[in-house]
Amino acid sequence: LLTFDDGYSDHYHNVFPLLDEMKMSGAFYLPAKTINDNDVLDVNKIHFILAAANDISKLINDVKKEIEQHKEEYNLESFDSYVNKYAIANRFNNKETVLFKQLFQKVLPEPLRIKITNKLFERYLGINLEVFSRELYMNKDQLKCMINNGMYVGIHGHNHYHWASLNRNDQETEIKESVNLLKSLGVDMNCLTAAYPYGSYNQDSIDLLSKYGCK
Repeated sequence: LLTFDDGYSDHYHNVFPLLDEMKMSGAFYLPAKTINDNDVLDVNKIHFILAAANDISKLINDVKKEIEQHKEEYNLESFDSYVNKYAIANRFNNKETVLFKQLFQKVLPEPLRIKITNKLFERYLGINLEVFSRELYMNKDQLKCMINNGMYVGIHGHNHYHWASLNRNDQETEIKESVNLLKSLGVDMNCLTAAYPYGSYNQDSIDLLSKYGCK
């Protein structure tokens, strides 16, 4: 099985033609948000902000200012407390990068994560998010073309959140939005499969996927 996650336009322009030429099928798992809302996934905002930041210390200082500014409104801990808990280097990233990823993937409240990453994205990349999204991800016409030519498309949630970190109702919203998108694309709903975002799932995930007919 060849699987490709997150619905990047690269999959349509480069992967699909190669698979078609070799008479092979690939399985593509895409978050509904990128197609329905023309928005950029948090995970991609984070990576592109980090890539565009020439000085990681300046980026972290910008984050510190934002956290201090919104501390009371969102009942946040002190910035130093977050540094002590999460700024721990690993084999892949330095401590500043780990801190940034932890804060904006898991730790900060969702509305604040969106508010700050949107601001930082436009500051460091200077590109409108909707325009960037249309360049980064596939659209419905491209996906329908791939499906009509033997490619498989499956469930990958709506926002690309860690499913195990969500309550049951929020998980159901993630899965239901994904299922609705697949229906609109003409996917064979008798052969549904899912790829867990970040590999994250729990028993609620399995029960809900079964409820929506996932194999």
